[in-house]
Amino acid sequence: MTILVMLKRRRTHRYLINLFTKSLISEMRELIRDQEYTKALDLVYKEGLLEKEILEDEMPALKADLILSERFASWDATK
Repeated sequence: MTILVMLKRRRTHRYLINLFTKSLISEMRELIRDQEYTKALDLVYKEGLLEKEILEDEMPALKADLILSERFASWDATK
């Protein structure tokens, strides 16, 4: 599963991270279902594989299964 992580600091940071095992994906889905977005981010950072940082001009062509931030998760906006 490919996840676009978006963090807002002084500027927006975007990272493409992959989760590979079904158990990790299920655990992340449960955290999102419970609106535990910060815990979901922690799981993705600890257990995921960082693919790359995404620049603003790469956003239109980006393919991801999920967009995740500290305040929301979106499945629909990535299609």
